[in-house]
Amino acid sequence: MKKESIAKKIRDLPDILEYEEEDISHLSPRSKEILYPKRMEKDFRITVEFGPFKENRYLEAVSHAKKSSHYRESGSGKYLRHHAGYTCRDVNDLFRLFNLVEEDPSCSVLVNGKEFPYARTLWLPLMWIFLEEKEKN
Repeated sequence: MKKESIAKKIRDLPDILEYEEEDISHLSPRSKEILYPKRMEKDFRITVEFGPFKENRYLEAVSHAKKSSHYRESGSGKYLRHHAGYTCRDVNDLFRLFNLVEEDPSCSVLVNGKEFPYARTLWLPLMWIFLEEKEKN
């Protein structure tokens, strides 16, 4: 069987759940893929995750992250994590946020919701190609 026909059959399958949640932003990417395959976003996305840190930049970073259209929080207290996702259209905002949190040890970078090798050293610099000139300076 060809890959195209398998993919078409998968797309034509009914959703697993009869009840559909309005807001699925709290679900992990894998859960979204399984439960609501038709509602999955197709854009390439880089997500910056970080937890609380003791520098003045933390509040600014949280404020900036909350402006992301793909923002969510998980955990609480010292286990609180902020997740802010950005597409190529939002690369200027990604650049600003990453510059605020990059030195924090709790900072991690995900590619399409998954941990990738070299996410910080390869994938982020590839995103900087889309930066507007004023941000590069």
